Amino acid sequence: MSKKYFYLVMTQQDLLENQVIEEIIRERNNYYINRENSLNFWILMSPSFLLTNEIFNKVKNSRFYSLKSSDLVYKEKFYNGVILSTDSEYINWLKLRLGYFENIDNNLLNERFRSDGVYGEIELIELSNNSLFETPQKNIHPNIMVDTYSNIFDIYLNLP
Repeated sequence: MSKKYFYLVMTQQDLLENQVIEEIIRERNNYYINRENSLNFWILMSPSFLLTNEIFNKVKNSRFYSLKSSDLVYKEKFYNGVILSTDSEYINWLKLRLGYFENIDNNLLNERFRSDGVYGEIELIELSNNSLFETPQKNIHPNIMVDTYSNIFDIYLNLP
């Protein structure tokens, strides 16, 4: 039996540092907990399925990649943030709420188009342990780590 998953891809900086996204995810999580429903969405950092040749080549040919490659690639590693769900309506709502996302299967955008990410769908055979959703151990963009640690040092060094 196969299952469809719908996803949004953006930079890790946009996903992790955007307060609107944090609020949306928190509200959605509370919604499911209050109704005692199981979650149908996940936050992934650089999942393996985006590195498959078919999907990665589409991402590289997108307007999103051309605009944000400096935030996506560091020392030839691809760093991205993904919101994944089995609910296509939720992903469609997120696209409208968060910005301008381009369809990964339709790269017919003109050069003036602003792109905050790409979206698509993937159909997989249901397995209890699907390696395409795995993420590498060191999967946070180094610039995010530098910003985090520099803020800690600033606080420490500015103590009275």
